[in-house]
Amino acid sequence: MPANRVGGFRDLVIATSMDDPTLDKVEEFYSLGMKYALDNKSQLGLGSGDSLNLYAVIVSNKFGDDMKRSVGSAAPGGNSIHGRLGLTVLVATAEQQIYYYTKTPIRGGLRYRSLRNFANTYFGLRSQVVA
Repeated sequence: MPANRVGGFRDLVIATSMDDPTLDKVEEFYSLGMKYALDNKSQLGLGSGDSLNLYAVIVSNKFGDDMKRSVGSAAPGGNSIHGRLGLTVLVATAEQQIYYYTKTPIRGGLRYRSLRNFANTYFGLRSQVVA
């Protein structure tokens, strides 16, 4: 399926669930997602000049505090010069929380803000009010 085009960028979401997540598994999933996107650019609708925002979303009931801190402090991977960035998002279903990199670097600040807004909008868990 083609990546979604938003604001001049292509947004691609890959998602999985993990019963026993580890930092190594999370990093491997992100790496596999970026490799897949780069190997399949034309099938995803990515042209040579398109910029890619990859969201590697991992859903689990249990993420350790160390993993949450590590993902929250690791700047999005990829290469902004070559037009590709990736954000790892942990979706903790038991806590109804998402965890990801929340800082804004001086260089590329608007793009990082866009990554976070996308994550909040599409992966944030909202409680539903029953009338």
